[in-house]
Amino acid sequence: MSIKQFLVYKMLKRWEKRDLKTLAKQEIPDGIKEFSGIPYVDDGHRGHLLDIYYPENAAGKLPLIIDIHGGGFLYGYKESR
Repeated sequence: MSIKQFLVYKMLKRWEKRDLKTLAKQEIPDGIKEFSGIPYVDDGHRGHLLDIYYPENAAGKLPLIIDIHGGGFLYGYKESR
């Protein structure tokens, strides 16, 4: 492993550790329904799953927000958002 590869590896591990600490503090607000792990490609890859959140008492049409994980194809999954 080159020094560059080593430094990138250490940097990514540090980021991942920080992200996991942040994630542990997050909670879904009251009144929000969650459907998690819905495959949008039928290949079994954990990176091809989506989550849907919506208000429990919603009626009619709702706006849609799409959040695409910005890991830069270097590290992380949606769990580290």
